[in-house]
Amino acid sequence: MAQYRRKQGTVEFPKGVMLFRQSFRFEAPGGTLFLDDETGSLEKLALQGPVAVVGQTENGETVEGQWGDSQAQRQIDGTWAFVAQSSSESGWARLRVLLPGGEVRELQAWRFEGVAAQEGLQKLEGLGLACALRSRPREQPSRLSAERLVVAFAEGQAQEVRAYGTVLLEEAAGQARGDTLVAKLPNGPGELTADRQVEFSSRELHGVCQRIAFDEQGNFTASGGVQGTVKQQGQAQELRFAASQAKGAVASSNRVTLLGDARIWQNAQVLRADEMLLDEEAATLQARGKVLSKSAGEGQVAGTIEASQLTYMRAKGEAFFSGGVRVLDQRGTIESQTLQAFLTEKGEILRGEFREHVVIREKASGRRIFGDVAVYDGSSETLLITGQPAIAEEPSGNRVQASRITWNRKTGSMDVGGDVDTPSQTLYHPEGPAKTPARRTPLPQK
Repeated sequence: MAQYRRKQGTVEFPKGVMLFRQSFRFEAPGGTLFLDDETGSLEKLALQGPVAVVGQTENGETVEGQWGDSQAQRQIDGTWAFVAQSSSESGWARLRVLLPGGEVRELQAWRFEGVAAQEGLQKLEGLGLACALRSRPREQPSRLSAERLVVAFAEGQAQEVRAYGTVLLEEAAGQARGDTLVAKLPNGPGELTADRQVEFSSRELHGVCQRIAFDEQGNFTASGGVQGTVKQQGQAQELRFAASQAKGAVASSNRVTLLGDARIWQNAQVLRADEMLLDEEAATLQARGKVLSKSAGEGQVAGTIEASQLTYMRAKGEAFFSGGVRVLDQRGTIESQTLQAFLTEKGEILRGEFREHVVIREKASGRRIFGDVAVYDGSSETLLITGQPAIAEEPSGNRVQASRITWNRKTGSMDVGGDVDTPSQTLYHPEGPAKTPARRTPLPQK
């Protein structure tokens, strides 16, 4: 039943109203139409909550919605500006879209505001507290919440989303928090920024930066003062990291690549490189470009390890360095092309095998040892150097060559061994010129 009030220019529906627009149906327990005094055209619409809407778009998308009291006002340009309050039943204004492929998109907020035209929505805002949800078959849902969400449309299709104030983005097992998000729909690209710091986290990783950008393939790049911590499996103490950038995939947030003066550290142990890949799922670390590992060990081979590349498997405590390997500590240096080592938690070498162009220099004596392979034993602090041949040289010029040389770094003693093919040889230079024995003339006999 409708009540027409000519003087007021209104049509009231006190016992319920049902409106149709294209393929959409709106239902409300009551409503009022406001008409233009001269033309009688509709200028304003007010509906009493709860309002329910259902319909289907030209693309086959099913739309459902529910909210509280609402109104729409015709604008000068012919568009309609509308406001919808939250429903008294649920406390939310809600809109749900079901795509033909099974994907579901939802938006709920304390209040909706927007603009609609003849061809469909132009803008939809969620205000107060706004939450957007996207779920796909056989995938974890993604969520976006903020104090204000603005969705821009073109030809009835959502094109861009902007989020402002306490922005929380949840994707797979990862989260990111900031102040402003701008993203193309449905899959990006986009960028999350903050006045101070953007926070990002997963099950084992937590960090901060200035901004996070993501692309259509689900990859992200955090940049601007990136730093944070990694919780390692089986270890109580966290690993800290810092870099210019951090890259990864949203779907595998426990696998991250650090770029630009990348650093990780724990206690006194520090690792630096141009690029690092932290994979907490596989418990591995890979570093490339100017790799520098520093530790604070005493007595054992520790100090600094330099190389071009490093692969570290935490479960085994095994590290493989390659490319210009150089180990420096208080006793001297060891150089080679590769080093396969088992490390302590402090970064000291328990056992290591140096290969290719091995050169060892002892700081105290200046002694140098050359070989093809050198095996280090941390318990005895000895190096077994083998080669064809292995050579030891003293600053004085003394030289020993053999098939194997065992050097005790703690005592400085050296043991030499040869075999049939490579017998040991020694070249000795006296420290001073040898004295010629004095000539003695026999005494005359009496």
